Order: sequence, then C-alpha cells, then structure tokens
Amino acid sequence: MVLPGMRVVILADQFAPALGGALGVCYQHAVGLSRRGHQVTVLTANGQPTAGVAVNVVTAPFHPRWGAYLGLHHPSAVRQVAAALRRLKPDIVHAHNIYQALSYRCLEAARRSAPKVFLTTHDVQSFAYAKLTHFIDPARRDCPFRPKYRTSWLVNLRTAKKRFNPFRNAVIRRRLNGITKVLAVSQALADALADNGITNVAVVHNGIDLTPWTPRPPAVTEELLRRFDLVGRRVLLFPGRISGAKGINQILAALAAAAQTVPDAALLVAGSAEGGGSSYQQLPQGYGVAERVRFAGQLSPEEMVAAYFACAAVVVPSVCFDSFPSVNLEAMAAGKPVVATCFGGSREAVADGQTGFIINPYDTNALTDRIVRLLSDPALAARLGVAGHARAVAEFSAPRWLEELERQYAA
Repeated sequence: MVLPGMRVVILADQFAPALGGALGVCYQHAVGLSRRGHQVTVLTANGQPTAGVAVNVVTAPFHPRWGAYLGLHHPSAVRQVAAALRRLKPDIVHAHNIYQALSYRCLEAARRSAPKVFLTTHDVQSFAYAKLTHFIDPARRDCPFRPKYRTSWLVNLRTAKKRFNPFRNAVIRRRLNGITKVLAVSQALADALADNGITNVAVVHNGIDLTPWTPRPPAVTEELLRRFDLVGRRVLLFPGRISGAKGINQILAALAAAAQTVPDAALLVAGSAEGGGSSYQQLPQGYGVAERVRFAGQLSPEEMVAAYFACAAVVVPSVCFDSFPSVNLEAMAAGKPVVATCFGGSREAVADGQTGFIINPYDTNALTDRIVRLLSDPALAARLGVAGHARAVAEFSAPRWLEELERQYAA
C-alpha cells in the first residue's frame, strides 16, 4: 500500500492545464497525486505554475530536425534534471512524453536517484517516427482484432527520411526495458510496444476528472449552437486535432451520405489543424457538405464541454493507430454516444452496441449507418449515452485511475 506523503517527481516536455490528450493526462496526474497527499514536483521544459504542485522549468532548446538524436540524449536537459533529482531525492519518478525537450536519457538519471522509475506511453513515438498506419489495409472493411504492429527500419526510414537515426529504437528499447515499468494507456498500445521489443509493460487506462462534466444550462448550449449557426440541426461533434490520419475525410464522406436520410445533419469540428494550417476548411466543398460543416477552431475548456453537451453524438474516425483517445472518455462523461475507430485502443473504452459503436472508418457504409441510427433515433442515442456515462464513472474515473497508479508504485 502506498502511504500519503511520497515524494513524486513527474518528468514531461510540457506541463499545463488541458482538457484532454497527453498534456491533460499529465496535468491530472500531478494535481491528483498532490490532492491525495503526495509531495509532487514537475520537471518540464515548458510549464505553468500550478497550485499544490512545484513546477521547475528546465532550459532545453529543441528543434524537430534533430529529434531523433536530441530525443535520446539532450545533454543540457539531462544535466539539469539529474541535479534536480539529486536535490529532491524522490521515492518515485514518473515520466510522460519526454521524447523532445527532456530526452529518454533522463530515465537513466532517474534510476540513479529514485528507487522506482515509471514512464507512461501515450503514443507510438518510442518505436515510430509518426502516426502508425502501415498495419492498416484501406481496402479491408473489417475490424482486425490483433494486428501485427511490428515497425521495420524501412518503414521508419520512409517516414523520417533525413531525420532517420538507425540507432534510435534500440537505444529507446534499452532505456525503457531498464526502468521499473512502462505503463501503456491501452492494451492495444501494450501489444504494439511488445511487437517492437518493449516488453516491460503494464496497462493502466487513463482516467477522467468527472467534476467539469455536469450538464450545462440550456442557455449555454443554445448560445454555442447560435454562435455556429447550428440551431435546429442534429449535430455531430468531431473533437481534437484535424488531420487526414484523424479521419476528417472519412467523416465528411459519411456526413454526405447520412444527409440523404437525415437532412438536418451537421458537423461541428472543434480543434486546430495539424501544422496550424487552414487548408482543411476547404475539404467540405469537395464532399458537397460545406453548408453542413462548422470549423470552431480551438475552443476553451468550458466551451469544449458545452460543445459535447450540445451535440447528439461524437465521432472518432481515426485511420491511424490511436492509442486511447481522451475524446472517448470526454463524450462518455458528457453522456454522449461515440462512433469510434477500431484502430488502436478505442474499443477498450467504447463498448460496441452498448455505449456507442466501433467501426472501421474506411467502411463508409458502416460509419454512415451508425451516424444515421444515432441522429434519427434520439432514444437510442440517449440510452447509449447514459450507459457510457455509467461506464466512465465505474471504470475510468480519476480516483480509480490514481489508485491504480499507486498500486503500480507499491508493487
């Protein structure tokens, strides 16, 4: 059993309040442990002051061009982290994303200063250079149960081109297999890690702080709908990063087909485009749905919560390996059904036919069918949403997640 008052140091390239994603999970982790009586210090290259948590900023200049090298060993960052760890004498060091500014070499410094060292993997960056797609056959329409995720050096070379480092993955494997435990956010990610030689892994699904997820007054959601000219529409929500890998083309194609049956169907896209561009705003014209799509941009956390409550259903149609999308838990917390991808860990959160639907996003007919069913049958959508909320409370609440982390610390 873990006793309150443990000294825990969290390593992360970035640390700031956020609603979801790896950044939000890291923030919840630090604040949650502090509230449970632990002494928490965050060492980060880019952080904001936080009540109850000591945030120490490490100076670590970084350029993506040298990520395959500095991500392994950033000398300046390692020196500062090592000095801080010697001073803090932590009981636990727990890293999140450190493959840019801080670097994996910080794990070796942590091993010299703490009895136990953990790293939560949120994505495939420990063995791949970009989003994982090579295991997906776009011509297939089924949902493969256990794909083969082995990523060859040739796949990485094609992705990284001049950024490729032939020693990168071997160095990362050695460092991750040498710490106390790698914590994967889904079984799917644990399988992918194992297929690529990282075997020192336990699965700890992310949790969600349910406190912000109380229904908003009708005036709040109505104001958001008026703002985006969606009053009287049956709204689908596409939350998060906008990119081809996240399935923007698939949802637009399905929306065009669904509109044949549900004439008032509309799509609210809430998030920023990958790379910061605006070219995706032209895509709906090519699918004949420009009048049905609203690009909200990056909403504030409060606005984002209101968007969940204003929609009829949430779509997560990624056509890449998506480890454990936070948006699934957010939709469930808001009591909304989810239509989610089968690629990655979504089916570990979304119970197919019970809290939403799991589909292959390349199967436009299946994606369209599930959307039409939810938009045309409010009773079905409400029933799945209620079940999803109950599942979020029972299996993915923040206290349950933090208790599991403490069990890992004590093991």
